[in-house]
Amino acid sequence: MKVEARSIDELFENSGDRRELFEVLDKFITESVPNLERTFYPGSSINMIAYGLMPYKTTKEQYMWPVIGLAPQKNTVNVYVSGVTFNKPIGEYYKDKLGVSAGKSCIRIKSMEKLNRDEFRNLLLDAEKWFLDNPKGNTV
Repeated sequence: MKVEARSIDELFENSGDRRELFEVLDKFITESVPNLERTFYPGSSINMIAYGLMPYKTTKEQYMWPVIGLAPQKNTVNVYVSGVTFNKPIGEYYKDKLGVSAGKSCIRIKSMEKLNRDEFRNLLLDAEKWFLDNPKGNTV
């Protein structure tokens, strides 16, 4: 689900029932990784808050992609995380430790009560460290 917006403020305004959770997660991420620049990311299929941008290359194109992205969805607020830790995608490494649904790069959060905040902060810090160690993203 793409929440229509042209700025972070509009993204908050248009996030519906997920607004409070979206705002709490934004604050948590901003406080956890203050070295990653917070910007609005207008994607073709998703609009989100980006924390740090890195080059991302596919077989067909290269573009900038968030190191950490935060996006309201219909039933959750999703956190998209780039990078590798202990030879695994960061999301995959932490997925069984977070207390919420997670895959290789997407963490789906329905409430802060179920989220293991300590492990989530560790995930964010690992993404920040990976980015600072690999500023060229996946193009290296």
